[in-house]
Amino acid sequence: MDALANNGIKLERHYVYKYCSPTRSAFMSGRLPVHVNQNNACNDALSASGIDLRMTILPQKFKLANWTTAMTGKWHCGARSVANLPTSRGFDYHLGFLKGGEDHWQQNRCAGGPDASTVDLWGSDTPAWGANGTYSAHLYASAAVAVVHNFSRALAAGQTQGLFLYLPWHDTHTPLEAPDEYFYPPHAGYTDFGPRVTYNAMARVLDEGMGNVTGAIKAQGLWDATLIVFSADNGGWLLKGGNGGSSNYPLRGGKVTDFEGGVRAVSFIGGGYLPDAVRGTSHSGYISIADWYATFCFLVGVEPGDAVANATVPTTDSLNVWPSLLIPNSRTTPRTRILLSYCPDPEVNKCTANNSALIVGAYKIICGAQEGMGYHQFPGFPNSTATPTATIDCAAACCLFNIIDDPTEREDLRVSKPAIFANMTAELAAEAKTVFQTNYPEPGTDECLSYAQGKSYYRGFIGPLCFAKSPMPPSPPPKPFALKRGGDCLVGSGASAVAQPCTSTAADRVWTVPVYGPGMAIVGTAGPRYLKVDEQPRGNVTTKAGFCTRGDVHLDPDAGQGKTAQGFVLDEATGQIRSTYCVGFGCLAVPGNGSFAHTSHCTAGSGGWRQDFGSSAPHGWTDGLGDTT
Repeated sequence: MDALANNGIKLERHYVYKYCSPTRSAFMSGRLPVHVNQNNACNDALSASGIDLRMTILPQKFKLANWTTAMTGKWHCGARSVANLPTSRGFDYHLGFLKGGEDHWQQNRCAGGPDASTVDLWGSDTPAWGANGTYSAHLYASAAVAVVHNFSRALAAGQTQGLFLYLPWHDTHTPLEAPDEYFYPPHAGYTDFGPRVTYNAMARVLDEGMGNVTGAIKAQGLWDATLIVFSADNGGWLLKGGNGGSSNYPLRGGKVTDFEGGVRAVSFIGGGYLPDAVRGTSHSGYISIADWYATFCFLVGVEPGDAVANATVPTTDSLNVWPSLLIPNSRTTPRTRILLSYCPDPEVNKCTANNSALIVGAYKIICGAQEGMGYHQFPGFPNSTATPTATIDCAAACCLFNIIDDPTEREDLRVSKPAIFANMTAELAAEAKTVFQTNYPEPGTDECLSYAQGKSYYRGFIGPLCFAKSPMPPSPPPKPFALKRGGDCLVGSGASAVAQPCTSTAADRVWTVPVYGPGMAIVGTAGPRYLKVDEQPRGNVTTKAGFCTRGDVHLDPDAGQGKTAQGFVLDEATGQIRSTYCVGFGCLAVPGNGSFAHTSHCTAGSGGWRQDFGSSAPHGWTDGLGDTT
């Protein structure tokens, strides 16, 4: 990441919200967080917060330009109903988690609440059954690399104009966890403060993941046309005494505060698309995370406005900052003011009363206690021997800072600059009238599963709980599923499936599409169709004639779970294998009478397997956990 930043443009005044979901909502919608979502409670699967469904978001804009859109990582923009999911909002493919944080290893919710211990990992249209259990950065980097490979093939085939890859990493978010091999050995300047040691290891994993993805881009010959925008979604998490492991020195405060350390994010842009004249420079003009919406729209040639916006949904705030980025070491952009936060209703917005902040020109007004974490940090923070201090309290009266001359916010100008303070107070009050909080459920989704019902229905995973019809009943418990070796086609269902010779008719085609992992397999389209499962604890599906085999599909004979990737699909109309960018959860299909909609499931990247064994009525329908219905 240092190499990318040093050979790109460091963004010195790139502003985000003070915590997760509002920043993501702003980036996706082109609205300032205060005009889309300040409610981090979309950690609650029943919450109607996140990004309002009436707003057009970035991947939908990219689709207008015939771009491929893919996402791997943290969503946190709403998951109440299917309409809130990434693939319902413009993404062709998604592998990641829906809420705000979880265990890095098992992808289960580790915080308290009704969904504690439930796995949060989603694969496009279904829970990513069988894909959890890999450290998060490795999981998402691997998926992103597969997306790049598949996009390269699609681009060469003329199937797409470009790729919008959204990769919101889970590192370095709590819980602080990292693989042992990424911990640095003691060295000069080394700290033995536990949270910091782990935090450093997590940053090292993230750095490697970025390297793997950019390496894949370069290997596919795509680097010269690549633009990378990297930003934190908030400042580092301090906690009391620095137990969050992070440091925002020399800036004051951190996550959950409106001080510079909480909202002025570590950010840069890089990639081969940048002109040589701006490489190795910095940019100190104001940029909001919302400004990338209009900037990206400009770069791909689509209208940056949002035609669906109306009197009940704010229009976009986004400004195109690309022209200013092309000026080496520029200090200006079209943006001169940013309403960072305002808490009009603590219950609706899930915010702290009186906490607010506004930037106008060089001045910034901050109000409220800011969770008592407006700390000034120091070199070497955090460690086990010293704690940070908060020298100015803005709770009793709002504070005024000149953040150009005093970026560490040490000198409160409220008394010495009374006219400016009065003007900023009036500006803040006027801006407060524009605050909008998304609280918009999908129309008709009035009936919802309980958390317990949802956990049962999704078999231990998190998913949308509200539906347009009456709540679906919990699905049956998993049953064992094992494929038998030999023959060409499978007949039967579940563990009783047996292999029998295939005919050469089109109705007997057998194929696979990706589920998840490093390889893939396609089962042939010409001559005898063939499905082979090696007699191993985790068998391999291959092709009889070596047709399009590029890897393995790993099958768990006890659960019927599969793992593969790459993204190839059989086009039944032509009998040809074509590439696709919907890597992620897929299906294994044996179409018989064609009575199930395999195309919508396979090419959309749905989870698990579907089988139709050629009977007069479909039977042997199996999902990713081997259930048969």
